[in-house]
Amino acid sequence: MSAVIVAILRALGIPLCIFLGMLGYYEGMPVLRDIPYIGVIPIVGELATGRVASESAKAAAAARAGYVELSEKTALQAQLAEERRSRLRASQLYDEAQKRATAAAQANRIANEKLDKDINKDTGSDGAVWGADDLDWLSNH
Repeated sequence: MSAVIVAILRALGIPLCIFLGMLGYYEGMPVLRDIPYIGVIPIVGELATGRVASESAKAAAAARAGYVELSEKTALQAQLAEERRSRLRASQLYDEAQKRATAAAQANRIANEKLDKDINKDTGSDGAVWGADDLDWLSNH
């Protein structure tokens, strides 16, 4: 084996062998790259696929991770804004309902006072007499 390495060094020269070794390290070895799951093996996988492919895959994964975090953050911000709008709208509807309830109670009180006045004014002898049941029914309906 060492005789083969020495023969290659003599034939190509040390600088060219160093250049080819660096090129193989950075770009990978095409024959080894086609082997399935070779990229999973720690050192051999990096030599087979090349440093350029390994680093670009890492950079792409990091970019996708940042994109996922950004999209989740944007979605949560939109959800928060929608919930705030819903809460504000519910608060406005509650205030309007309170105003309507107050107005209805006021109108009911005024109507009951008018009814009491009309009952007290009724002193005619037309035969109609207000009973306790009649007054109770009129007050509640």
